[in-house]
Amino acid sequence: MGMWPSRPINLNYDSGLFHSRTGYYNYFQKKCNDIYNPSVAFFLKIYRMSPMNCPSCKHELTPSQLGSTVYWACNACHLLWFDNKENDFLSLDETEMLEKKIGKGIFQSKTISCPRDDLPLYKDSYYYRCSSCGGVFTECSGLVKEKTSRAKHYIASRPLTLNQIRSVVVLGAILTFFGANYVILNTLNRKTTIQSQAAELVTNIHIRNVNNSQLALFFTTDRPYVSVVHFRTKTRQWSVYINKEPHMDHFLVFDKPDEQTTAQVTLNDANGTQVSTKDLNINEIR
Repeated sequence: MGMWPSRPINLNYDSGLFHSRTGYYNYFQKKCNDIYNPSVAFFLKIYRMSPMNCPSCKHELTPSQLGSTVYWACNACHLLWFDNKENDFLSLDETEMLEKKIGKGIFQSKTISCPRDDLPLYKDSYYYRCSSCGGVFTECSGLVKEKTSRAKHYIASRPLTLNQIRSVVVLGAILTFFGANYVILNTLNRKTTIQSQAAELVTNIHIRNVNNSQLALFFTTDRPYVSVVHFRTKTRQWSVYINKEPHMDHFLVFDKPDEQTTAQVTLNDANGTQVSTKDLNINEIR
């Protein structure tokens, strides 16, 4: 609180400051910023509560209060007037509450003038504004849009606090831990599945005579695999694809070897995991 003035305020009515109500308002607003004077505060209160007509439909505006904010509402076209910076004190929740209460506004005139000093209002992204007194004229949706935009901008530009950074790091570490464990367990499960599948093939592989010069090798798996058979003799070895694409039925016709031959089947799943059976003696299997 400032000190009381050492001398009475000199109201120079011939100076041109008081040719309109805005002149009185601007003069006393400056005095209120410099000193504390109850008479000036009372004058401002009377000025702000003086009757006004709607800039759009010319019906009388009704003063109301939401929290600490005073606004003027038109009951005819549902538009709102705020004195200088009064709308800045409304929160997003309060503007949404006001929108439900007032409803959608309708601008009925193309030429809109300030209800305080009759100067034309200019349009910005959200409001009609007065360049003289700083008041704004708007509908409730404009308030909600402006408050929503400011809230998004504030959240986007606000730096993270130490607690928020710590929470993000801890959460990231937890997610990394569980993700790594899931990958490891899933890989081990696939490896175990294909190994057990390969172990079962030792007893499930069948080799039969097709004719005097050819044999047929066939078996089935529970899951689709790419399958390759590797033949090996004492003098040479070679490999033949059974299925180049993943299948569950595996069938191969090959020429009868002239000497003692072993076969080893390799299975590959879609994730690149590979496992092989033990060496199988073709003569024993037949």
